[in-house]
Amino acid sequence: MVAFQPGGFVGGVQLLVSGPLRSIAEAYVPFRLFRATVQSGNETQEKYLAIDAVDGSLDLYGFDAAPVAGELMRVETRNALPCGLPVERCAELIEDRLRRMIYRRGFFRARGLQNRIHYSGTDFYVPYWLGFRGRGERAHLAVMDGVRRRFEGGKARELFRQWLVGGTAGGGSTRLAATE
Repeated sequence: MVAFQPGGFVGGVQLLVSGPLRSIAEAYVPFRLFRATVQSGNETQEKYLAIDAVDGSLDLYGFDAAPVAGELMRVETRNALPCGLPVERCAELIEDRLRRMIYRRGFFRARGLQNRIHYSGTDFYVPYWLGFRGRGERAHLAVMDGVRRRFEGGKARELFRQWLVGGTAGGGSTRLAATE
């Protein structure tokens, strides 16, 4: 994949620091979809938010409507991370993040704030690409969100590192994944 092998100065520095690209793998992270209703004064907004069900550390996905069957595809893989959080904990984490987003926009604009979070009953998997670089015994991991097509930071690298090193077995069964 070209994104893991940039050219020019950036590619040269990356080669020098991390070593050559050795391999790329695809992995799938489970997400749970919730309907969030935010009421502030007379204004009500509704949005669908999805949070990773492994540990809740990855960026949320936002949707105007719940994904329909045509927007998801079946994938059979062993590279699927297991769910580690119950639905209730995912709802708590969404509530916390939603509150932070609202307050960041302006604490004083949020009057009579009420949030309602409802689990939609939909779980799906999002593809990520893992790039492995290195020389000899040392390996460096780069993680790219397969839907957004952007490199992820330390939280995602740590999530996948723990999965890879810990040997937490994925499924091997059919998963529903978000399409690109």
